[in-house]
Amino acid sequence: MPDSVHWLPELDVLRATAILFLQFYLICVGFVAPADTFNYYFYWLGQFGLALFFFVSGYAIDLNNKEIRTRGDVGTFFRKRTRRIYPLYWLALSVIVLGPHVYSMAAGGQLVLPSPPTVALAATYIVGAQELFSLVIPGYVYLWFVSAILMLYVMYPIIVRYTSENPTHEIESVLVISTTIFAILIALNYVFSIIESRFFLYYFVFITGIIASRTNVFSAKVGPRRLFIIASFTFFITVAYQVLFNSRLYLDMRFDPLIDILAHYLVFVTTDLLLILVIFQLARRYYNAAGGGIRSAISYIAYASFCMYLFQGIFLGPTPATFFEQHLNATRLPIVAFQIFVALPILIIFSFNLQRLADKVIPRSKIKQATKEISQIPDGQ
Repeated sequence: MPDSVHWLPELDVLRATAILFLQFYLICVGFVAPADTFNYYFYWLGQFGLALFFFVSGYAIDLNNKEIRTRGDVGTFFRKRTRRIYPLYWLALSVIVLGPHVYSMAAGGQLVLPSPPTVALAATYIVGAQELFSLVIPGYVYLWFVSAILMLYVMYPIIVRYTSENPTHEIESVLVISTTIFAILIALNYVFSIIESRFFLYYFVFITGIIASRTNVFSAKVGPRRLFIIASFTFFITVAYQVLFNSRLYLDMRFDPLIDILAHYLVFVTTDLLLILVIFQLARRYYNAAGGGIRSAISYIAYASFCMYLFQGIFLGPTPATFFEQHLNATRLPIVAFQIFVALPILIIFSFNLQRLADKVIPRSKIKQATKEISQIPDGQ
């Protein structure tokens, strides 16, 4: 497996865009009353932000790990992913989930041994398997995106290891293997109802990232006129779908009705990929023309994006908004302004420095000075 790490500024742009979309989604949801049907119109912000992350994760992970052929390569791949994801993920779970739970029990004088279902739920969270067993073990699926990415990373060596080394059949092999895995998971889910449908919604977005890293589909230059047409078409379809069918945006977690799943695939996934193509092309065309301050800001946010996702609930979203509304008698508009202009910058700075501290403390493979790492959820972060 090669030691060098490739870096593309376009992926930084996609990653920074993804995390900012997620942050504004949380802020908007906090601004609108939970029962308000207008809440549905903000759903696309978070949905597209997640699609961007899945795409970048597939693209970045394949860009640097195409040559997985032996067990040693697989072991190296998983060691890198483990060091990158788990320490910060466990820290987030401790601070946001475990800490408040233990504190509330201690404050109420009810420190008791956890029940077997609670232990099972905790075990799935520790290994990052909450998305895999989300419909079997009851409990809120927190940080499901991390769990979904971990599942995809487990599948990635299988896809790559058995992909044809013949460039002519390479993409066909990726599609055949990934579709076979998808069919197996669909069958398991149909029989046992174990995996949330969100995982299946984004599965092929991740696979598209892998394919895009091996082809010129996203790298080939697209003229300004075509970019405008694609962007306009995507915007029209997205708005029309949300206005006409906003009450059907949320999928049933047990794949019922099937028409909602198909609608999401045909509308959301297609429009997401088209819009990703537009952003990718715009980044490729104008990144170097942007000022140094803009490029630095993009890299700064992209680098901080994994931690921002992990700790965003502390700074943004409905819970902080409700706290300010109830305890400080603040109206929603000042709360939103505070979150955008104060809480969001603090979250970015906090996440950047926490990620930098983690990179200094956690042993990782040495990277040549001339290269930058594209990591995961940011490995894709």
